Amino acid sequence: MEPYLRAFYNYEQDNWVEIIPLAEFAYNNMKHPSMRMTPFWANNHYHLVMQFNAPKQPSGMKLEIQADTFSAGLEKAHQTLCKTLQEAQAHQTKYAGGKEILFEVGDDSWLSIRHFRLTRLSNKLDYKWTGPYTVNMVITKNTHKLDLPYAIRKHNVFHVSLP
Repeated sequence: MEPYLRAFYNYEQDNWVEIIPLAEFAYNNMKHPSMRMTPFWANNHYHLVMQFNAPKQPSGMKLEIQADTFSAGLEKAHQTLCKTLQEAQAHQTKYAGGKEILFEVGDDSWLSIRHFRLTRLSNKLDYKWTGPYTVNMVITKNTHKLDLPYAIRKHNVFHVSLP
């Protein structure tokens, strides 16, 4: 939910209460890559719809048949979820070791703001990265000197794994 709020709230972070329902709707209505379906479909077996028209009339089917159909649909969605999540886990395990990050002079790099003091109300909803900044010098393969603007009054040498 935080990435959605971070994208839409104002600088003072005082309008997030108004945004939560839309952010929740957007999140639950978005197809997730690992599940290959929306979270709302996985839980309820129907898609959320913003209704600007009158709702549909109830079906003429008997309630027992509707319940059986609904239950069968949920079971099928559950089986699909199990299969796709296992595939996603296998794919993520394959790349879990990561690759070595190497920078050269002139490359651009993003900098984590985790260790910066900021004036925003909530660090949790603030931006997580700043930049990109140009690498001026490679000190070691893991340590680089960045070209930071004067406004950022920090030491300009950083380790590549700085969280």
